[in-house]
Amino acid sequence: MITPADLLTAWERGAALPVSDRAPSILAALDPACDPGQLTIGSCDALLYRLRRQLFGDALDAVGRCQQCAEQISVALSLADLQPELVAEPATVTVELAGFRLRASPLRNSDLRELATLGSTLQARDILRRCDPQVTDQDGNPVPADRLPDEVLDAALDLVADADPGSSVLLAISCGCGASWLEQLDIRTVFWDELSRWAAELLLEVHELAAGYGWSETDILALSPWRRAWYRQALAW
Repeated sequence: MITPADLLTAWERGAALPVSDRAPSILAALDPACDPGQLTIGSCDALLYRLRRQLFGDALDAVGRCQQCAEQISVALSLADLQPELVAEPATVTVELAGFRLRASPLRNSDLRELATLGSTLQARDILRRCDPQVTDQDGNPVPADRLPDEVLDAALDLVADADPGSSVLLAISCGCGASWLEQLDIRTVFWDELSRWAAELLLEVHELAAGYGWSETDILALSPWRRAWYRQALAW
């Protein structure tokens, strides 16, 4: 069972990490057998969907803004309907196009960390380099991946993403003005933001109860949410 103290400690440690590592780090903190760096993007996201539902429930109210009329759009989601399938080991993909044969593997979380360091200079070829590309020409001779035409590069990256279910979850959104579009649901940002709000509220409860009763943080965190709320109300009597 995940205790409030365990989750609070995991959040505190994650907050000190680069943004790309924060949500995945919670998986490792709560399950020492999990190595997020070796998980594919889709596998990591599938586990984060599962953990988010376990901690905060299935329902999610997503908010966006219409790209045409700027109206704010609210969408009620069920994460059970969106949760990607957890695939143990996505297969490599093969592209045969324009006289080239390319084999590539899905990205891992450790790849995201390296790609994030490139910032605004990040290009599609940088992503392909992290996919362990193996390229040959029509005669089977090795070819540097940097020599690939853009059409082969784009096709390869599309197939790599398709081979890793859950690496991209798209929401179909429509507005009363008639506009419709697809928007990606970033479970990592959603989960981390919710966890941070939960941690801030819990720490405020600890502060108020410690100041009011002189209890230790350990004792306060051991209380149920209902009892913490009752004692906070009692402070105002």
